[in-house]
Amino acid sequence: MNQFLLSFRLNKENPSDFGLIGPNDKGLYIRLIDGSIWQSRKLYDNGWGQENGFVRIPYLDFKSLVEIVLNSEDQEDRLGAAEIIIEDHPDELLQYCERVFIESDTSNIEKHRSFFKILNLNLPYNLSVTLSQSLEEIEKQHLRWKAISERVEKVLNSKE
Repeated sequence: MNQFLLSFRLNKENPSDFGLIGPNDKGLYIRLIDGSIWQSRKLYDNGWGQENGFVRIPYLDFKSLVEIVLNSEDQEDRLGAAEIIIEDHPDELLQYCERVFIESDTSNIEKHRSFFKILNLNLPYNLSVTLSQSLEEIEKQHLRWKAISERVEKVLNSKE
């Protein structure tokens, strides 16, 4: 059961391209094949801009999104979940990654290789929301993200 629908190389634009009708008065769409409800949202950027996409309603929580990225065979779900994690759950992601490196053995860290890669966590960006934070708070979070990126870079380079 898909949780995300997205285009690849922006090959889909309209809701009908995704098998959806709508929007209704709340801006939501319905998938004809199963009656599920979807919301329009820009999703994963494969290098040519954020893809057109839809997210199944209700939204999944952080833990469920992580499980999709780690275990789903469906590429749309993995990419969609990765984008929602980055956009909506950056602080939870930071804490999760810190826990993975502190509490995990090598095999669990290795299990996260594709998770780290799809989220581009080897890049030292401060993904946390910085609005209304002091410069000191922003710097602290940046240093935490930088430490994660350095650890992830080592994991990604260890067996490629």
